[in-house]
Amino acid sequence: MKNKLADDMGIMLEYTMLFSILHYPGGVLTVTDVKEGEDDFTDNINDGWTKMQKDNAQGSKGMPISVTVYAHNYEDEKALAVLDDLDKQINFRMAPPNLQ
Repeated sequence: MKNKLADDMGIMLEYTMLFSILHYPGGVLTVTDVKEGEDDFTDNINDGWTKMQKDNAQGSKGMPISVTVYAHNYEDEKALAVLDDLDKQINFRMAPPNLQ
């Protein structure tokens, strides 16, 4: 998410806060990245949210796309096992960005 849009689009991330509040263990796994032509967003509603998502998607080619897996309290190993299985099946590796 672009910094300039974080205030407006942050509400879309609130569902993840619930898991943190409940202390559910979780993990994140990058499964792919944004490909050429996938950095454009359209829908049939074309409202303010559409414009923000469209603006946010522009220039996102190469950005990681990840999944998050949560488990119940004290069942960390279940979330890690699912992430491990996904990683073995997907086997996606991404080169670190050149920060120079």
